[in-house]
Amino acid sequence: MNDVRTQATSIFPTLFLPSEGFFQLPPEDRISMVNMVFGNKIYPSLELRFDRMDYEADHNTKIPDLDFIVMVGNYLDFSLLGSSFFANEDEFTKTKNHSAQWLDGRKAKGIQSFLFQTIGGNTREFFDNGSHEYTKSNITTKRQKLKSILTDSKFLASDLLAYHYCLYGSMERYEHVTEETPYSAWDLCFLQSRFISE
Repeated sequence: MNDVRTQATSIFPTLFLPSEGFFQLPPEDRISMVNMVFGNKIYPSLELRFDRMDYEADHNTKIPDLDFIVMVGNYLDFSLLGSSFFANEDEFTKTKNHSAQWLDGRKAKGIQSFLFQTIGGNTREFFDNGSHEYTKSNITTKRQKLKSILTDSKFLASDLLAYHYCLYGSMERYEHVTEETPYSAWDLCFLQSRFISE
């Protein structure tokens, strides 16, 4: 493993695991670290995939997918909507429990209705890199569309991300879609090879 990859793997838990390191990191330092590791990369999502795999292999562990979705969703909310990063484990846990509610079809009816009214119900255009729906528009257009539909709504970008993950996770033969979900969301946080917050 080269030095750059070793450094990225060592930074990974501070950036993506619900830990004291994550909660105590000032936003400006976080963005600096994100750009150090992922900036100037053609596909930030590919780097994130490698970093996660390397971290899991080095520590003989598996990061729960929903935990990872929630953490990436926190970055997406910050990037698109200027939301705060989690300040403590309680905030992370509350968001994780909120995200898990979309596994319950009855609780998902409100977000389903919102999505059908705004984008025809299809979240793959945002969170399924490589799909026909995703490739129809560029990152700038996707960001503008998400911001437009979320403004004055009760939902965050992380809600749409978690709903997408839960929806496709409940279907057979859609493992490739759920596997791609956090990485597609991560790419939405970057413009011109830099992490962006508007």
